[in-house]
Amino acid sequence: MLALLAAPVAAQDLSQESERQLLERVSTKKNGTDKAVFEELGGRKTRAAFQALKSSLSELTGNPGLKSATEAFRHFKGEPELERMAISTLYSVSQEAHLTRQRLSAAALSRFSSQAEDELTRIVDKSSDPVTRANALDGLLPALSSNATRKDLNFTLDAMRVTVTLTRAECLKGLKAFMENGPAKNFKDALSNKDLSASVRRMVLEAIASIPSDEYSAHLMDALKSKEDEIAHGALLALADRGWMDYGRELRKLIKHSDQAIRRDALVIQAELLASDPIFFDRLLDQADSDDHVERSAAAISLGTIRTQESMLALHRLLKDPDSGVKFQALQAVLAARKEASVPALIEVLQIERGLLMPTVSRNLQLLTAQDFGSSHSRWSAWWRDNSEKFTCPSIETAQAALAARAEIKASSKTRASFFGIRILSDRICFVIDNSASMLSKTKSGKTRLQAMQAQLIQTLRALPDSTLANLTFFAARIERWKDKLHSLNKGNRESAVEMIRAIGTGGATITYEGLLAGLEDPRVDTIYLLTDGHPAGGAMPRTSDILREIARRNTVRHVVINCISIGQDSTFLRKLAEQNNGTYTRVD
Repeated sequence: MLALLAAPVAAQDLSQESERQLLERVSTKKNGTDKAVFEELGGRKTRAAFQALKSSLSELTGNPGLKSATEAFRHFKGEPELERMAISTLYSVSQEAHLTRQRLSAAALSRFSSQAEDELTRIVDKSSDPVTRANALDGLLPALSSNATRKDLNFTLDAMRVTVTLTRAECLKGLKAFMENGPAKNFKDALSNKDLSASVRRMVLEAIASIPSDEYSAHLMDALKSKEDEIAHGALLALADRGWMDYGRELRKLIKHSDQAIRRDALVIQAELLASDPIFFDRLLDQADSDDHVERSAAAISLGTIRTQESMLALHRLLKDPDSGVKFQALQAVLAARKEASVPALIEVLQIERGLLMPTVSRNLQLLTAQDFGSSHSRWSAWWRDNSEKFTCPSIETAQAALAARAEIKASSKTRASFFGIRILSDRICFVIDNSASMLSKTKSGKTRLQAMQAQLIQTLRALPDSTLANLTFFAARIERWKDKLHSLNKGNRESAVEMIRAIGTGGATITYEGLLAGLEDPRVDTIYLLTDGHPAGGAMPRTSDILREIARRNTVRHVVINCISIGQDSTFLRKLAEQNNGTYTRVD
């Protein structure tokens, strides 16, 4: 018998064994029992096999055995008498004190869906563990969304409030099913219900935005009044995507909103609605000269869509704006408009631009002309002098093909400074650094991650020119800053920064979101270098999907480049954060 148990499990062997022999395998191997043993018992669909499978649960305390055993009960679905016994068994295990047993049995029970509706409802309603609730809610969603009553919707939303592990895609699918099967009025108060978490309300908003009906548009109009910036902003963008024309007084209020992203997009939408009004064009030109950088940024977007000679002249002036976010927006608009007159304007900007946007100016020239003279103002000027009279902008496809045939664009920055291999192109930088307790883990070199960070950061600061404006923000359970705002790296300041780096300790939690907000707070910052070794934990926004969404929204006006360094492990979160904020991602060990 021992030899048999030591051998690899094969399907043909198991089919010849009795229930007692299969149970003996579990007694010997415990949590390491091969999944095929449990599948064999479930697949037999007999009372004896059911009893053996039920008995095996007492031998198991963890994975993979416990997961395989609970999942095997799905084979009894649809079997007379045995189905109800399987449901009763799994529900009983879900009520035990052992957390893993609770969670796995709830997940297995969800496979029975409507047949176990009463049991799943009790779990969602009574369990104190959010993962257990999530697993049970997964099985309830189809039935609840099919009924689509207001009571079922409120129950589901309340469950989602603390059901942190049910995937966003699953929640959205369920909410959309509610909308397809029930009246729009059921969702009337959901977006303003403060008892629901912000993440649940954001999902409700996203689901509403996907349904193209006037009733749901009315809900979006109500959401414009929300005191939560992300809800109001999401509703504004959703209505714009629908081609909504009648915002009434709400749009005029949003144009004066305190949130920069909302104000910018409200101004852009207003310009789209009034584009045919010649009087409004004069207002748009005045907006391009406003003291408010948000208004100028919105004007750049709007002028780029009008594309008349006068609008392009105003747009070209914005290419020299003192605010990097406005310049970035003007560069984007100029490239989209593809006008010959933009070539000399960009060449002129190339002569004066020395910061982070110089590569973008050069790249735009290349994409407008299909030529490549790097960042050399003199070479671009000479080419334009010889070719301006007969020049016509090629299509973007033609330009890209021509540039691809040449060598890769050479790096335009001459600085030797870098941070963990990511070259520093800016002179207005904030380093946002994780100093949580996990940074005390060892790297391959034998140093702790904290020591590796300290050595690299000090080396980077010493390599940067004195004229560089920089700041340091450390985050663990709280935020620690070197300065309240950017300071030049003269000798005294540089040594002060180095002293702080050497003295920094570690703490609990990893409040990544708050660290990023602190980095974005100074309006002069145009580049962030974020270094962390783990997932966010604690703080106002611990979920990575929420951080990605909110940072992208806040950065829609600023266009701050966020470079991300993951130390010790690969990070999908950091990779996405860098991608959506025009940065570079790297992993270091």
